[in-house]
Amino acid sequence: MSGPNTEGFDLHWDDHDVFISQQFGSKEWDVRSYTRKYPIRDDVEESQEQSQDIIWQGVLEQSQALYIPRGWWHKAKTSLDYSCHLTFGITQSTYLDLIRYLLQKAKFSVSMRADLPKDDGQIDQEVLREFQSLLSGVNLQEYWSNKRATLQPRRVKHSLSYGVGVPVDEDTFIEPTFFHVPKIETFSEGIFFEVFGQKWKFVFKTRCFFETIFSQSSPLSIKELSNRSGLPLADCIALSKV
Repeated sequence: MSGPNTEGFDLHWDDHDVFISQQFGSKEWDVRSYTRKYPIRDDVEESQEQSQDIIWQGVLEQSQALYIPRGWWHKAKTSLDYSCHLTFGITQSTYLDLIRYLLQKAKFSVSMRADLPKDDGQIDQEVLREFQSLLSGVNLQEYWSNKRATLQPRRVKHSLSYGVGVPVDEDTFIEPTFFHVPKIETFSEGIFFEVFGQKWKFVFKTRCFFETIFSQSSPLSIKELSNRSGLPLADCIALSKV
């Protein structure tokens, strides 16, 4: 919201894509090209010199929208009347995010967790082989699937099950509340998956229990869950209280 004849931020760029939706009134925009390609939040250098390459200068009227790519310089000001626009910031994944994802996977390797040799010591060849295997096995579909599965809603928090704190028996129903089906993965001691950014770990025999839950789109009683998964009823009740 801006009053008449006012200007917001000075000429600047954002580290994410921006969509502007003009709600009422109008705003004058000055949009210029980038001076540093693909800037990020914690960048190694800042663009101190403002761009002189003008891409668009004009007025955004009510119900119109404007897209400004990451790193493009821009500023806005109002004219003779009040003005209001909504800003939507879209943060894109980068190759740095892919590397961070691979580092998370590397934590499951005993070799990767080993102490680093001091000074002029030699890097363990097994570590190099595992690292090369990690890089050569990069799968973007897996990365995006994990990204969607671990999205964290800003104002919504969920526990693993809705039955926390209430009596649970064979007639209790369980209903999935996640937005995307979690991917069950294995490690040396059992299985794990992520729901809303929280990682859960269980022993191997529980896999059939969670696979049955994750395959459902409607409530399922614990008795039926036990029958379908093959896990004893007592174990299903215990897991439902986690």
